[in-house]
Amino acid sequence: MKDNVNPHSSNEQNLAPQSSTSHQTEPKKWWQWFLVYPTILLALMGAMPTYYEMGSAYIKGVKAGDSDKAILSNKMWIKNFECTTLPYEPFVTPTNTEVDATICKSGDVLIKIRTANNEQFFEWVAVEKISRIKTAAIHFNLFNQAMASQSKVNTTSSTSNNGVVVLCQNWIGPNLLLRRVQYQGRGCFDETINTYSGQVVKSMPAPCNC
Repeated sequence: MKDNVNPHSSNEQNLAPQSSTSHQTEPKKWWQWFLVYPTILLALMGAMPTYYEMGSAYIKGVKAGDSDKAILSNKMWIKNFECTTLPYEPFVTPTNTEVDATICKSGDVLIKIRTANNEQFFEWVAVEKISRIKTAAIHFNLFNQAMASQSKVNTTSSTSNNGVVVLCQNWIGPNLLLRRVQYQGRGCFDETINTYSGQVVKSMPAPCNC
């Protein structure tokens, strides 16, 4: 007589839970991952400066990588505050872009640009940086333009065809400068400058007095 054999017994044994050392070594808490896989921690630590720069640039309204430049620009606005109120007469290019440069007593240069689309930008060039530039042809041209502009800094500047006069200005935030500007033939405007990016972020008509 043959013994009764359960045909499912071998399968059930095969399906029985198997012990695995790999499951036992898997981290149970988030911080244990850094002990088991230290490269994860090293990778995150290496990326921290990049994440910080991206966040800092976003807050300042500039491109990633320009945070240091933005901070320097803001310091230049503060350093040369009185110089930024000097009237100026921009040069108009064939593409209807207005360009001007003002040399401050500190030697720093403020470059002003207004595009044909009425977008305005300001760029500071520190005197220390100029002295280190070997190929400075473009700056040489800007200096010539700035010297010509400075020679006209008097009462006649406000009555010239392209004359621009800053009637008054004051800080409305750590990096926001509000200026009331008079443009010959165009009236007056309140312009808000982001001194980190050098861009006019807001412009609206205003009375020609402060």
